[in-house]
Amino acid sequence: MVLLLPGLLAGLAVGQNAYALIGGCRGDPIVFLSNGYRVQMTASIATDAANIQHVTYTLHAPTGTVVTQVVQTSGGLSAKESLVFYADNPPMDYNTDTLVTSSDNSITVTATTAVTAMGRGGSSQGEADGQTNQHLLVSLVR
Repeated sequence: MVLLLPGLLAGLAVGQNAYALIGGCRGDPIVFLSNGYRVQMTASIATDAANIQHVTYTLHAPTGTVVTQVVQTSGGLSAKESLVFYADNPPMDYNTDTLVTSSDNSITVTATTAVTAMGRGGSSQGEADGQTNQHLLVSLVR
């Protein structure tokens, strides 16, 4: 199943969730899944939000899971973010691909993914560093 969520699911979003940092911007949608896990994807971008064209988060989660809710923080990137969801991984396997597009290929980006078992404690986190217009891949097995 593929789920494309422009604007990060305007109908399910609770709040808006990307906010400016000093000297940069950040987007960090939180995706709640039907298996009781929460996946937070963060893009820390070393430029002002005005210099970003789009941020696409692609989440590959275990087969059979569905997105139950997407939460965004407030800020200038929320209108420029979208989420693509695939339930095509083995159990406990989560992969993300963060793509920040800009006309400038030299802007530094750090993509971080954290997977948390809700109500059961414990989390896994990974990150990938790169630049705009590069696919930043994070793979986590819980």
